Amino acid sequence: MNIKLICHVKNSFEYLPSFLAYHEDLFDEIHIIDQCSDKDLRGLNNKNSHIFFYKTAYSFFNAMIATTAILEFKNIRHNSDFIFILDIDEFLPFAQRTSFEHFLKEHNKNDAIRFQWCNGLHFLPEGKEDFFLHESSDVRFFNKKSTTSKLAYNSHKTPWFLPLHGNHNAKFHFAKFALLRKRSQISESYLPLYHIPFTSKKNLIEKVKNFDKDEFLEKIINRHQITKNIFQRLTNNEATEDDLSFFAANYRTIGREEVIEAHAGHFQKKMFFQGLQEKISHWISHLNECTEVKTHPSPDTHKDQALKVLGKKTVGGRFFLYQLIKKNIFIDVENVIRFK
Repeated sequence: MNIKLICHVKNSFEYLPSFLAYHEDLFDEIHIIDQCSDKDLRGLNNKNSHIFFYKTAYSFFNAMIATTAILEFKNIRHNSDFIFILDIDEFLPFAQRTSFEHFLKEHNKNDAIRFQWCNGLHFLPEGKEDFFLHESSDVRFFNKKSTTSKLAYNSHKTPWFLPLHGNHNAKFHFAKFALLRKRSQISESYLPLYHIPFTSKKNLIEKVKNFDKDEFLEKIINRHQITKNIFQRLTNNEATEDDLSFFAANYRTIGREEVIEAHAGHFQKKMFFQGLQEKISHWISHLNECTEVKTHPSPDTHKDQALKVLGKKTVGGRFFLYQLIKKNIFIDVENVIRFK
């Protein structure tokens, strides 16, 4: 079985070593898309024979554009059995390749698999801050799945898919599903997709301060008064362990009018990175060697060309974005995703 992974990252260096160490033995190929980070992650190429790093030339290249470029130009669609698209803070529920393959064989009759998030936190003693997640990290997960989900794709059933909204949704093959009036067959995973939105109190506070207040609250839960109060404590550096737990449990909840009442006691410890410290240290060492990026291209660079891909309306809607990407975008010899 051939299984491939595409992942997006921008400056989340605290996750990267543990993400790579955790997933590298599960996949035949891992393709990491660096969306204009402050370090050039292409410096990690050749540190593992089946992990590849790319950089987007323009900050306005969203995940859909970059992912589709990798799918098109790296022959992933027709040279794999399953394709996964994850963010750097998401971890699959498999410790060994054998159990991973067994799970996929159970779902090989469907077009895609839907995984629901299980949100977690890195619990740290008061006053201690670990930048990287590591083998002894006290990672705990909420005792209920989130309503937010991600998709994985069966390449044999539906190679022509278009991931949308950060891969929380997708469009499938126009001819197969629209013209033939077929519905996409998506199976529900009984296992969760583990999601660690914050690695520490400091990391959460930085994310809160970097977001527009209303946008961040909307991501958590429809501007509820409890959320507003916790937001204020976060910005004042007064957040408690229970506050962090509340944020994790309610992070990007969908379809709920009321908040999920959650505190630290609702989170269960999982030895997530056990036995992986040597691999984590390997990636930390090489990450520290990556060149710092002093400046990033302006979002207005090649703006007219960007409209061809990001803004032009085409017959058939977004499905024909494939053709626009093939026409206007390529991956150069230095692994940069750019316009032709």
